[in-house]
Amino acid sequence: MIHIMMKDMERACVRIFEAGSERENCNYSVMICDGIPAGVIMHDFFQKIGYENFTIYIPDRQRERIWLHMEAIKKIHSLK
Repeated sequence: MIHIMMKDMERACVRIFEAGSERENCNYSVMICDGIPAGVIMHDFFQKIGYENFTIYIPDRQRERIWLHMEAIKKIHSLK
């Protein structure tokens, strides 16, 4: 069996579970070839662990830039 270690994976997992216990709400996906599938994977993962207080935010390609930016962060923050 091959084990692949990703840098800070344990830290990322702890942070996800902390967000769940604090009832934080957000997941940002970028509009690129791997951003949409990543959002779907996170959606399925959150449902699998019983955490349903989340939003998958995918920026509108025509009206917003496709990468993370301050306007999107403000919009996401207002969804809480």
